[in-house]
Amino acid sequence: MCCLKSFRHYQPINGTCQNLVVPAELVLGCETTQQASERFAKTMVEVISRYVEQNVIVFTHGTVLSLYVARVTGIEPFALWKRLGLPLFVVLTFPQFEISRVVEKMALTL
Repeated sequence: MCCLKSFRHYQPINGTCQNLVVPAELVLGCETTQQASERFAKTMVEVISRYVEQNVIVFTHGTVLSLYVARVTGIEPFALWKRLGLPLFVVLTFPQFEISRVVEKMALTL
């Protein structure tokens, strides 16, 4: 069963998001950010191995994206998370896992 804490329990720690500072602690939802990050990383291994020579678009939310990019590139996740706006995306090169591009803001045209 999911444990949903209210937003009043979600307090920043030293100006950062609690779920990025203490990823093993359940803050909101049904899984910790560590669990979500591990689930996403496992899925990315499967996607990358399945579509080796192809471009792939993967959609996720900013916390998981920040933690994954930090895991594969070594950057600090909160610094990336703070840069993200909506809509946004990060382009990584494979198999090197280098950041090719971070799009922080994007104009929508119809």
